[in-house]
Amino acid sequence: MTNKDIQLKIVLPYKVLPALEVAQVVLPADRGMMTIIRDRAPTTVLLTNGVLEVLNEQNAAVAKYFIQGGVANIAANKCEVMTERALNFDDVDYEKIQAMKEDHLAELKELSRSFSNLQIEKGDQEMDFYEYISKYLATHK
Repeated sequence: MTNKDIQLKIVLPYKVLPALEVAQVVLPADRGMMTIIRDRAPTTVLLTNGVLEVLNEQNAAVAKYFIQGGVANIAANKCEVMTERALNFDDVDYEKIQAMKEDHLAELKELSRSFSNLQIEKGDQEMDFYEYISKYLATHK
């Protein structure tokens, strides 16, 4: 690790992405975007659906991930992001997200048929995540 680096680890329920050595990380915190730089004071932050950006020394984004909420622990030049889902920005397009939304809706409908007392609530977290990405792509690409 050089004197400019932060170790970024993204932890998902089913796997841990390979750790990255980065200059800065921009997180979608619950109180607004938050930039993590070297030697930042330790903290724990709630995350919202949003875009996690990995920045180089010139503040240019070198990687982006859509994340589905979660928590970030920052301490000792390490940033550990625990999130329900992380999609690489470059692997996502509007049509793919629409297909993922349709698949999820079909799963919810099947569950409601299988379990008659199950009610599909408004504010389904996964559907909210897909809606966030759809709106982001419609306005940023």
